[in-house]
Amino acid sequence: GTLIGVSVLCPGPVRSGLWRTSRSALSLPEIGTPPPASLAGSASPDAMNPDIVAGRVIEGVRAETFYIVTHPEFTPLIEARHARLLADIGV
Repeated sequence: GTLIGVSVLCPGPVRSGLWRTSRSALSLPEIGTPPPASLAGSASPDAMNPDIVAGRVIEGVRAETFYIVTHPEFTPLIEARHARLLADIGV
């Protein structure tokens, strides 16, 4: 039979037009420049280039990686969440 693989993409900030399309989806008026709140995310000039994210996704899917994390610098946050989960189940 045919196997279906699944990967979970866990991206950090990725440079995109999400700030603009989100405004439209929320029925907010269109504006020409990103609002200050979005400068920490998709509108940030420091956000990851979407081509790099795409490459990491392709590599992860091909390697059958379940969690595809685009920003390894978030490792301490992942470790802290894992520690909280283990503590909550009494391990």
